[in-house]
Amino acid sequence: GAFQKVDANQHQHTCSICKEVEKANHTWNSGTVKVAATCKSTGIRVFKCTGCGLTREETIPVSSQHTYAQWVNLNENAHKGTCSVCGKSGEFAHSWKEKEVTKVATCMEAGSRIVTCTSCNAEKTEVVPVAEHSYTAFALVDEKSHSHSCTGCGKEEILSHTYSDRY
Repeated sequence: GAFQKVDANQHQHTCSICKEVEKANHTWNSGTVKVAATCKSTGIRVFKCTGCGLTREETIPVSSQHTYAQWVNLNENAHKGTCSVCGKSGEFAHSWKEKEVTKVATCMEAGSRIVTCTSCNAEKTEVVPVAEHSYTAFALVDEKSHSHSCTGCGKEEILSHTYSDRY
């Protein structure tokens, strides 16, 4: 038969044929959060026995983490957040993420891009360094050399052939 609660530690079930009773310890699941802990108050996690369905609650300690919101840009390096639960304020470094490229870098000229802080939405423009040359495929010059040129600036490189012992 199905497991029935005996006490806080065990449950039991009875064989429907011979009536033998088998006891076993509760087997608790990993629990679900009923009330989340905050920086001001404890929370509650509920565990359920997978055998008999008995539930038990456990207190979740007050969290050391704050729920920062209401971000204010302070300068190019930092912003301030205020905890929406307890009102504590703190300063934090921006977390920059690329928003858009405003000028593509080439082998001749640096580019630029706008980056945005993922918390306070502050924006700044960054320089994108000059890009590497973008060469075409090699073309035969003569029996001793081959060449290729940059598609951006036209710079040409002439290199000697390099031979290997393998076919």
